[in-house]
Amino acid sequence: MLEISLSADVLTLIEDEGTATTFTISLSEAPPDGGINISFETGKTFALGDFLTFPPDASFTGVGGFQGFSDNSGATILVVEQTATITLPIFDDPDRTADGASTDPNGPLRNDDIGEEQTTFFIGLGAGYTVSPTAGSVTLTLLDTAPSPDPIPSPDPTPMPSPDPDPSPDPTPMPSPDPDPSPDPTPMPSPDPAPSPDPTPSPTPDPGVTPSPDPAPSPTPVPDSEPSLQGGSGRDRIRGANTPDTIDGGGGKDALLGLGGNDTITGGGGQDNIKGGKGRDLLFGDGGRDKVAGGGGQDMLYGGGGSDMVIGNGGRDIFVLEQKSGRDTFRDFQDKQDRLGLSNGLEFDDLTFTDQGNNVLVKAGNKTLALIRGTNADQLTEADFVDV
Repeated sequence: MLEISLSADVLTLIEDEGTATTFTISLSEAPPDGGINISFETGKTFALGDFLTFPPDASFTGVGGFQGFSDNSGATILVVEQTATITLPIFDDPDRTADGASTDPNGPLRNDDIGEEQTTFFIGLGAGYTVSPTAGSVTLTLLDTAPSPDPIPSPDPTPMPSPDPDPSPDPTPMPSPDPDPSPDPTPMPSPDPAPSPDPTPSPTPDPGVTPSPDPAPSPTPVPDSEPSLQGGSGRDRIRGANTPDTIDGGGGKDALLGLGGNDTITGGGGQDNIKGGKGRDLLFGDGGRDKVAGGGGQDMLYGGGGSDMVIGNGGRDIFVLEQKSGRDTFRDFQDKQDRLGLSNGLEFDDLTFTDQGNNVLVKAGNKTLALIRGTNADQLTEADFVDV
């Protein structure tokens, strides 16, 4: 029986630098015709969400298929050559502070929240192969930013000995002359004390009404409107509050987080990472290859132009189908709970559905709109669709 080993060329990946690692899967002999399915695991929910797993960001050699698990903790890989490689760049997630554990509905804190994380990838047991007992796993360290190097300590200066001071000779004492006797002082007469003047009486104020203090000014009322947070043309990181926010990333590769409240978040141009958090959110990826993730509550999710990753993350969500450039991938779509939105005049009768393994490919004519992961075509009926 063939034996499988696993290795990786880069073991520390840094988000701000877009580091990538290449996993190498080595078989002790050539795989059977048609390849062999291998279980590539971490045992950690959403672990693959820390990486870019779709081409052109990810690349594969000797691999005939890469099917992620439903909890995104790993994937089933169809290996068709004796040596296969998988190159995955780290995904640059937005940073959160430690109190995100109480406000983030997406689960426990990960490396994008706390700055550092270790994830171990391993080859799980499967049919037709064994796993190398010494090379069946690799552990990666995931960082937000590169650590600062420790400063080189300065050596302590060698103290110089102080020269002994020359002793000072004792001074020769001089004889003190006898003091002249002081004559008794002549007493001076004490002057008579000056009489104290009579005090001037203070006038008694007329009785009257006690004046009231000036009233404190009334506070200026705060307008009842949503805070607006605007990014620029560069790489922005914008975090809202636990109130309704309106966030626009503008151009560039942005990280936008809404937290609580009913938020409206627009990515703008560039490869954006958008998270709505709690509340009923309206999320737009806009142009570029974006990651758009809702949270608890009923969210409406638009990928926009480009091939986007759209994730529900709980709640009753609407994944919007759009006739724009690129093909979106819908993840965490729950049949009978979530809905698919028909935008810009799109109708249910315009669509065709094709199974691809555990996924469904949705087309309108010759245009591929989306790949819905973890469902199949016969589950989708007209009741699953709404006009938006």
